[in-house]
Amino acid sequence: MSMVEMMEMICDEENSNIRQKVEMCIDEMDIEPYKEIMKQCNPEFGDDFSGEALMKYSCEQTQEQWKEADECAIEKMKEEGKDEEEGKKIMKDMTECVERRMSEESERK
Repeated sequence: MSMVEMMEMICDEENSNIRQKVEMCIDEMDIEPYKEIMKQCNPEFGDDFSGEALMKYSCEQTQEQWKEADECAIEKMKEEGKDEEEGKKIMKDMTECVERRMSEESERK
């Protein structure tokens, strides 16, 4: 799944339960090493790196803005000596967190 496809799914109002899980997972994850890259690639974002703020901002962007920010982040990570595998690990960790939270929710029902 591409970044654009993932954002379309997350930002779709019908998937608000998934977006809430993503917000919780962002709040759990250590994104400190990526904050500067996020600021550079999303200059309008600001300083609130909560899951809710990140999702609100992201869902207000266009597909083209998502693509540009994603490409920018990949380039900045390379400049900082972080390889593509590190970016994939972040997405894998996020996916696993969301899946775990969805599973926990279904177990409670």
